[in-house]
Amino acid sequence: MAQSPQDQSDADRRFRLMFGRDRPDVLAHEVNPEAWIRQHAAVGVRNVYRQAEESLSDGTNLLPYWAPTALISKGRTRFSQHWVGAIDLTSNELSLIDSRLEAPLATLDPRSVEIRKVLLWFGLGFQLIQGEARWFVQPRYSPSRLRPSRKAAKAFRHAMSEARGTS
Repeated sequence: MAQSPQDQSDADRRFRLMFGRDRPDVLAHEVNPEAWIRQHAAVGVRNVYRQAEESLSDGTNLLPYWAPTALISKGRTRFSQHWVGAIDLTSNELSLIDSRLEAPLATLDPRSVEIRKVLLWFGLGFQLIQGEARWFVQPRYSPSRLRPSRKAAKAFRHAMSEARGTS
């Protein structure tokens, strides 16, 4: 299935954000580009979150915000139906994406979403409520690293306030 030009430009922007290089550059200079991407994926994910933290501390715009390793759940506990996916936030759309299927689980309007802290998660995530739909999200899922997860939650909260126009 061919990607639209907008989807391709978003994919290129995300690749550049993760790896600091353009995809054609990697394809041209690496013997096995897919192996190179897998090998550098963890560093790339850290780069994405680090850049969001830097934008937050600099006071620059966080949008479009992308969290590539988010926990998305229908309930507060690990026994609830959950996915490891991505959060994609622009000024007019909040998408919760299942990474395995590469398909949206939900698309919400950030201006009409109510955001609440989840006390059970100790500052790591939020409950998003829009009408009858309730989603629990942790922008950076890391069961063993609390500080980076809290920083990602703070950046997501600020990005949501920018998208709602209340920053």
